[in-house]
Amino acid sequence: MISPYELWLAEQLNVPGEEIVYNGVNKTEESLARAIELNILAINIDSLSEIDRIVNIAKRLGKKARVGIRLGFVPTAQFGLDVESGEAMEACRRIVHFKDWLDLHMVHFCVTSNARDSGTHRHHAKKALEFIKDLKQQHAKVIRYLDIGGGIGVPTSKNMSGAEYGLYRLFGALPRPPDPDDFEDIGMFMKRLSDTVREECSRLNIEVPDIIAEPGRFVTSRGEFLLSTVLAVKEKKNGTKFAITDAGRLSLTLPLDFECHAIFVADQGLQREKEPYHVMGRICTSADWMAKNVLLPRLKEGDVLATMDAGAYFSSYSTNFAFPRPAIVMVDEDGGVQVIRHAESYEHLVAMDTVLQ
Repeated sequence: MISPYELWLAEQLNVPGEEIVYNGVNKTEESLARAIELNILAINIDSLSEIDRIVNIAKRLGKKARVGIRLGFVPTAQFGLDVESGEAMEACRRIVHFKDWLDLHMVHFCVTSNARDSGTHRHHAKKALEFIKDLKQQHAKVIRYLDIGGGIGVPTSKNMSGAEYGLYRLFGALPRPPDPDDFEDIGMFMKRLSDTVREECSRLNIEVPDIIAEPGRFVTSRGEFLLSTVLAVKEKKNGTKFAITDAGRLSLTLPLDFECHAIFVADQGLQREKEPYHVMGRICTSADWMAKNVLLPRLKEGDVLATMDAGAYFSSYSTNFAFPRPAIVMVDEDGGVQVIRHAESYEHLVAMDTVLQ
């Protein structure tokens, strides 16, 4: 989890503290105190200043905090503690100094998103294990858990490359679609990752840590799709076709800004004759597009579009700017249907506002 809200939500759902790892760059004083009270598995420290904050809270509560550190392997990112400069090892030195209040037993890293194979994870796992070896040698500290983050991808969606993103945003050039065959099976992914950890620990002559994997989008991505309705179809003199829908990147489809997702006409089947459409949202700005030049059968008002792999992270990124958000409906394998999140009403949009006297 990465926020005080998610920590609160885990507690509301009765998740045991042993199953909670608290990451993030904005841990509030209140949430840190609650994490210590719940005796969660680890608070992964993201900055040097966070160490003193946790120590002071632990002293106030009279409870020892279980902690880890997040290694910063990407120099251009704001996350984690830099390994090359020695910042991460300095953090460990400080944590060990406060051993009466801090129990350092986890090392964490997160370096990628929507990974199609285990190569990046395995590469950085080796670097993390090198750090764990140095930590043992310098501070006689044995790390029990290696927390490996970085979203594991799904075969039917992908992040655009930098070149694809630029061409798509500037010229509407369609990126190459994801290739399901160019994807490592999840079982093989985890086997290669665990094999790498064991082999590297043997080479380094260190204890094999328990692996905690953070699969990210893999858990939910294919479990949800977004249905949107074509409200109007317009064709300009230059031949550009616009399909106006009730979903756009400024409301419900932000991930389509930088990810490739398949879009189908849900009520037409798989037709071969397709035309390029700019699929737009309903907010009055040209920035509210859903997809550019996407190839679809000839559209008409009332057609329903299905955007696939919307479980990560369409709902969580959605906004209610000018329009209430729709309901989320769950369909089980037996055909049963139930609403798991109600549609917002106009009253929802103003519920937090106050009336000036």
